[in-house]
Amino acid sequence: MSTSLYLLQAAALAASVLTPSGTPQHTADKSYRSMVTGGLYRHDALRAGQEVLERASLVKIVDDVIFPVEDLQAMTRMPQQDAVEMLFRALVLQERPLWLWGLVDERGLHLDNVPDDAASVLSKMMRTVEEREAYLLSLARTVDTQQLKELGLRGEELVVATCRAHLSDRGRSDLADLVCRVSEISDELGYDITSIDTGGTRHRLEVKATRVAVNKFEFYLSRNEADFAARDRNWSLVAVCLDGDDRVLGWCRSEALAPHLPVDTSEFARWASVKVSMPLADLTPGLPLDARTGAH
Repeated sequence: MSTSLYLLQAAALAASVLTPSGTPQHTADKSYRSMVTGGLYRHDALRAGQEVLERASLVKIVDDVIFPVEDLQAMTRMPQQDAVEMLFRALVLQERPLWLWGLVDERGLHLDNVPDDAASVLSKMMRTVEEREAYLLSLARTVDTQQLKELGLRGEELVVATCRAHLSDRGRSDLADLVCRVSEISDELGYDITSIDTGGTRHRLEVKATRVAVNKFEFYLSRNEADFAARDRNWSLVAVCLDGDDRVLGWCRSEALAPHLPVDTSEFARWASVKVSMPLADLTPGLPLDARTGAH
């Protein structure tokens, strides 16, 4: 990823001439040429700014017509300094440069991993080190959240496919068609997938995915998920490893989770989320479907 404060400012100016209903490229170019900027931003600079908007996926171009996305429309209503900060954020999150992955670890924030061009942009956008650190921490946390969401979606897709294969292999393609990914409607149910097995039991499956599973399986569990699990005998956690050799590691009931959960210290101090580290040996291989009959 390469950019500069000048290019980001040019991008903000280029965005100002785009209309929500779409702006033909020739109309945008005409606006770039006639824009009064005191000679600071000529047509080629504003066109380069438009390219920054394209790199950040803040515009869509269809048949040579430029359509600004909603986020960009909101940015055009901001003061330029705020708009530039949001543009840089959108660009970094879209391109996800390598330095972003080594920015934060258990030891804290590593500003020395930020390359000179990005560091220059940050120092010009924000005066103090504290402001820059807060901005970078926010970026890193957003990327972590996006990664976890993407990993979770892939894990759910794998479990849906595995449930359907399980049922189809047993001659129940009718039940395979009923496997449902309810997390598409809400992620606050306490489970992600429902599936009926060949014995008629309707299972509610909470999927947890990881990229690394050596001897133990680590994942985050919410209070809502734990509470639901404790009350529903047909709830199961399904563990998935997505390391290129994507596979279901196994499953467990709420009883296996209980030893790994924290204890509330009072009615005013209740845990909301916990990182669980579970030995792989505590997982039952396969899926919980038809588990009572010994079929995995």
